[in-house]
Amino acid sequence: MLDLRITLIAIYIPGFSDRVFYQSGISWEWGIVFGMAIVFTVWCEIWKLIRRRLYKRWTPAVSPSIPSDEVGEEKVEEKNKSGEPVVVGAQ
Repeated sequence: MLDLRITLIAIYIPGFSDRVFYQSGISWEWGIVFGMAIVFTVWCEIWKLIRRRLYKRWTPAVSPSIPSDEVGEEKVEEKNKSGEPVVVGAQ
């Protein structure tokens, strides 16, 4: 909390930042700030586009031979010819 007060004192007391810290407000530098923010945003969007295309290519397709239910879970089918339930996947 002390650092916030010191920052506010250094910025808002007239003449203090000029004479003690030799700082002044920025003028044309704002153009650099906004320009670099735009460059950063565009670069991030390009990177996301490239990454999406690469991950789509690397994503393995789901194999139809792999069952969708969990392994080791008991699955009871209807009944066999003798009328008894048939359990599949029991360990």
